[in-house]
Amino acid sequence: AKLAHVGGSGFVKQLLQILGRSLESKDQDVLSGVVVSVPSILSVLAPPLIAQHLPVAVALLQSIGHDTREPLRVWTLHSISRLMVVAGDSFFPFTRQTLALAFAHVAASQ
Repeated sequence: AKLAHVGGSGFVKQLLQILGRSLESKDQDVLSGVVVSVPSILSVLAPPLIAQHLPVAVALLQSIGHDTREPLRVWTLHSISRLMVVAGDSFFPFTRQTLALAFAHVAASQ
């Protein structure tokens, strides 16, 4: 994540693209690593850069979010909550779709 701070916006874009390609894996460890990395990468950026990369970050988490296997489910929900804190008010446009995802996870655990 500290490299994202030093590398700037272009580097963050490349990191998110690499993480996106990693979603093709079926390995829970790989997917969990991707999920946990997303908010960590954004957490070192200035607010305007967070807002710039937030749509891709949310899309990454949501694409994994439909997998309700443990422990991936827990890491996904944790990472979404971290991303909300990191993004602050910039997260507002993604609230509805994120709540739908969270409710789906709660229903899956019943």
